Amino acid sequence: MRLCRVALAYTLLLLGPSPLIGGETAPRGIGQTIDWKIEEQGRFAVCAHQAPSGDVWIGTEDHGLWRLAAAENGQLTWAHYTERNGLGENHVYAIASDRLNRVWVGHASRGVSVFDGSTWKNYDVPRGPIGERIYDIETDATRDAVWIATNAGVSVYDLTTDSWEHLDLPEANSASPVTALAVDERNGVYLGFEAAGLLYCANPGSKKATWVDIGKKLPSANINALAFSRGLLAVASDRGACVSGDRGSNWVVLRGVDADAKETQASTGQKPKNAAGSRECVLSEDFVSAIAFSPKGEDLLIGHRRTGAELIQLQRLALTPIKVAGPAPFPTDYVCAIVPSNQGGGIFCWYGGGVTGEVAIPATSGSALAVPALPTPARATDQDMQAMVAAAVANGKGQAKAIQAIPVADDWRTRGNWLGRRGLYWMCLCASRAPQDYIWGCGEKPVDYLPFLGTRCSKLDSLRYWVHWLYTDNERSLELAPVYADGRVQRGMTTPGRTHRQSEWDDHGEAYPMAFDGPHAYVSIAIPEGCSFLSLYNTNKDGHDGSNRWRDYRISIRQTPVPSLRGKSGELMTPDAALFNDGQELARARNRMFWTGVWKRFLVTGPAVFTVEMNRNHSFNTILAGIAIDRDDPFPSPYFTEKPAGLNASAPTGPIAEQVIASLERARSGNPRWWALHSRRGYVAALGALLEKNTMNAFTVIGLYRLGLFEQYEAGVKALGFTPPREIEKSMKWDGVTYSSSGMGRSLLLNHLKAKSFNPPASLSTTDKP
Repeated sequence: MRLCRVALAYTLLLLGPSPLIGGETAPRGIGQTIDWKIEEQGRFAVCAHQAPSGDVWIGTEDHGLWRLAAAENGQLTWAHYTERNGLGENHVYAIASDRLNRVWVGHASRGVSVFDGSTWKNYDVPRGPIGERIYDIETDATRDAVWIATNAGVSVYDLTTDSWEHLDLPEANSASPVTALAVDERNGVYLGFEAAGLLYCANPGSKKATWVDIGKKLPSANINALAFSRGLLAVASDRGACVSGDRGSNWVVLRGVDADAKETQASTGQKPKNAAGSRECVLSEDFVSAIAFSPKGEDLLIGHRRTGAELIQLQRLALTPIKVAGPAPFPTDYVCAIVPSNQGGGIFCWYGGGVTGEVAIPATSGSALAVPALPTPARATDQDMQAMVAAAVANGKGQAKAIQAIPVADDWRTRGNWLGRRGLYWMCLCASRAPQDYIWGCGEKPVDYLPFLGTRCSKLDSLRYWVHWLYTDNERSLELAPVYADGRVQRGMTTPGRTHRQSEWDDHGEAYPMAFDGPHAYVSIAIPEGCSFLSLYNTNKDGHDGSNRWRDYRISIRQTPVPSLRGKSGELMTPDAALFNDGQELARARNRMFWTGVWKRFLVTGPAVFTVEMNRNHSFNTILAGIAIDRDDPFPSPYFTEKPAGLNASAPTGPIAEQVIASLERARSGNPRWWALHSRRGYVAALGALLEKNTMNAFTVIGLYRLGLFEQYEAGVKALGFTPPREIEKSMKWDGVTYSSSGMGRSLLLNHLKAKSFNPPASLSTTDKP
């Protein structure tokens, strides 16, 4: 503890004198001058921002955006903005305002929406940020820019040139979503990643920009939030809070009261140096969900997932709980965002408890200002695209390595509407026929897979199979396979509008202490030869209730050292979960704040057996709803019996946007790793140019497919004279006999395509179990 005190005191001395902080240790009260009507405005406030005008903006899950401003008569009033007002969607996870007083808000699956004071305009992929899921937005006064953290990297909007840039980040970080941003007083930028640590760049606007890994000394690579003030950088992670005064060279690490229990239970058996130990300043909880400096920078406000908020007086390292009188019975335990105010109070957003706090708003903050122009949609120059072609050609000349698992951008848009979009080769609807799964897909060969529970569990425990909603219209839940769904409709068990089902595997983690490392859910999958996409789907379907709100997973993929999951006699053999950590980790990811549903995606090469660990990460319990395998082909067989014309050229020709897509498609087979980590910028640039000119050809359709814009992809497929896979699958009918048709997807589809209507194969069995 003494070393921590000395390091932080030295940091503060470097910043110059600051007023001493009072020595009180009693809980501090937060005045509730913000009148938040929780039933009307929503329980799940996830972000907040006070604009220079004084207006307060609150973003929510499901309930859109709220603005608190003072009218000309001085009365504070709320304004509500939703999709009906022009927002991209009603989930708002980030808010910022730029120099022109435009307000930027980030969505779960629709990019950003910008407000000029009278009109909202949405900027989505490919004419806005590089990713659809927005985690953070920060403004940079020195560069006069807006920084946007997304599921697919970082985009920067330059106010001076009215232009967009998508950054090409180091390979070690480029595959992990950027969850947090901070800008320092020297124009330096910090990037916090979902599962890949922390980067710093001192000159981000320069062509010689260099990103430095400053997260190696942090206790976790899972970054939740960042804050910067007066030379100090503060980091919130799932393993404590860290503060640095020298841009990451040295850190003061603060862990929670549960840190020792977490680390000593770790499967590695190693206890890190930064465990809580006997230090005097110990946080009320190890998981830090939000972090902010007081306006003068002398205090650090910290929010947690289960224990509310507390304040740390930095010069004394004295901890003070922040007492909040929440609107019972709604919980004020999970802090999503903190916005301090100059009056000593601030705004606290609670995941379940709405908004509390106090803030000063000028008497006429909502008065009309001059309306600035809205940003021009993103557009790459021909010079940029020529450079992308050159990079794709240069990097596509290699030889594909035998075994790889490489993260690619998450898909937050598709949600449960997977038919004809995900799982065309193979799809496992986990526990959909509990205690069995439902298997779909039209791959040439069956896919062997085995789900199992980790070894760190009670003796008689096992992986659970749950069906929560048998039939629902909730699009966050996965659709039922087409023939199975039609059979249920024909038998009067549901209606055509209620053909989604919420089911999943469950590791029974709720039966174990939060600090316990286990049990975790595992699945081993035999990936076919060649390149495929492996996608894992989850939605926190009941994540607005109780302890379910705390779900937060780490995902790890490793190669299983066996050529097959089958033994000598052909039976499936479960791998030993205890040996999982002995293998080399090929890819990692994280599931956090996944109420709306997300597909975590990886490019994998086979033939190989991979094991996926869904690690509970000291949260509630681990669930997994679906697993999909897709070949890396925008026109897969047997849905497409031929390819669109013009795709077989041996060298890029034609318009530069088409050259970009053609060269990237060739690089995919030559160097899948480079393609997975660097190709998205090229597809975004090329597709934006093609759509700007209303070009709909095979290259446009490929770009739409690669970026997961399936509704537009399907319209493009029809424009080319083909039937989209989703339309084919949705038209399949039940034969009136077979109960489930699980595992029969290929034979059913081939007969359906041959007959242009449902014609069941002779192999269909009436003994298929529910």
